[in-house]
Amino acid sequence: MKRRLKSLFFVCFLFSAMWTGTAEAESRYPKGTDDHVHVYVNDQLLDLQQPAVVKDGWTLVPFRAVFEALGATVAWDTATETATATKDGTSVALFLRASAAHVNGRDIYLDTAPVKVGGRTMVPLRFVGHALGVYAGWDPMSGSAFFSQRSPEAVTAATFYRRAIQRPAGEMMEHFAKSDQLLQQYVERGISQEEFAELSERNQQEMKDDLDAVKAVPLPEEPTAKRFAVEMLSLLERAYLLMDERGGTMSERQMNTSRALTVTSDFYDYQCDTHTMQVQYFDLIIEEMEERSTKGGKTGNA
Repeated sequence: MKRRLKSLFFVCFLFSAMWTGTAEAESRYPKGTDDHVHVYVNDQLLDLQQPAVVKDGWTLVPFRAVFEALGATVAWDTATETATATKDGTSVALFLRASAAHVNGRDIYLDTAPVKVGGRTMVPLRFVGHALGVYAGWDPMSGSAFFSQRSPEAVTAATFYRRAIQRPAGEMMEHFAKSDQLLQQYVERGISQEEFAELSERNQQEMKDDLDAVKAVPLPEEPTAKRFAVEMLSLLERAYLLMDERGGTMSERQMNTSRALTVTSDFYDYQCDTHTMQVQYFDLIIEEMEERSTKGGKTGNA
């Protein structure tokens, strides 16, 4: 038996690494572009008059809209071209086209200077996280920026859920990997069609048993942790269904090309959603990642 996965981050990573699709499909997350980056605050998609943009390689978000969505009070001084924000004892001031901002009177150097786009002051994504102490994430696959303020209760509830499903979810991914191995053996004529069908059916049933074990774990009551758990469960269910569908593309050493292309497209969609989910909830899994790095003797920022 392969070593069981120690973290749900690894489970997510395996989801995206097992299959690289060649056709693009519609994701459950709206796809953004460099001129229209989607912005989520506390898991809610903002309706922005001026969308976030990617400019010279940096993701810029509208200062007022994002800071206000995070609960800050915002003001703009036209004479000095200065934007200010206050929240919970934190004061922020930044200046158009300047390379540094002030947070509680201290200089914070920016990745790129604030600029005007569509009449709105746009600031680097990471500055928001630094200024207000919130999680700031960027997902290039969906063209989305995420800002989150997770309560200690949410982190605790999500941690308990991750640990509760860790074993069956990890074993699901072992079966996920075995499905790849069986398909490769079949294509390379290492096993017969009958053997492939029998082994695939057994592997799929074991994966279903693990999925049932995950589904038997109660969902967290805390709302943020519950959203995280529901999305994790949805991805595991999709993994099971995709493995089942992919096995059906092969028959008598003949590939159903049309069906295979559909499955490939579905895998690409799944890969994108999994990566976006990792970014969206990264702050809920970062503790396990740091623990894993420490045990492996590695240091550095995640």
